[in-house]
Amino acid sequence: MRRTIGAALLAASLLLGGCQAGAADKPLYQHGLEVAGLLGEMAGNPAYLSLFSSNEAILTVLAEAAQGDFSQPKAVYRITLPVSALHPEVEGLSGALRKSLEARLTAAVFTQVNALGGPEQLAAASICTAGTVFASDALEENAIYLYTYENAVPAAVSFTQGEDGTVSANGMLVLYNGFSADTAAEIGQFLAELGAEVEEVSP
Repeated sequence: MRRTIGAALLAASLLLGGCQAGAADKPLYQHGLEVAGLLGEMAGNPAYLSLFSSNEAILTVLAEAAQGDFSQPKAVYRITLPVSALHPEVEGLSGALRKSLEARLTAAVFTQVNALGGPEQLAAASICTAGTVFASDALEENAIYLYTYENAVPAAVSFTQGEDGTVSANGMLVLYNGFSADTAAEIGQFLAELGAEVEEVSP
């Protein structure tokens, strides 16, 4: 029981993070890259993983995901979603409720992608989630930065607008093998039903 509570508190602290001081001048790209690096570190740390699961199948998924280098992306793509087109009924919601819904939908996109791989991939991805909160005026609309690598699984970091000029960045590994992320066109085609717009971004 104590181990379970401790693991839950650790996960909450890693997911929510703290509002970073002096981070306002750091670009979103760099914030996301740091989150992606932390995800890779989580996947490759047996001591960390043991806090959350002893399931061999899940641990094998993460061990394979941890083999790559998450410090040097091959390409990074910015994904935005027209939430009103996906859920027309949001037009009738209050501003605060709509903002909350948009943030939740943005963060949930790659949870849904991982779910396509089955329960083991979804469970593995849920173990390796991390995030941070920082002050920034660079985010004009909620977006996902997808970090792709030559020899590592992709990492998706969702950026959502918060209160008082803050931005929340929450990331997870993309473990579904059927997800192709070699080009913006392929990503857009995979997410076509969501009406996603995809563009490559640079540091």
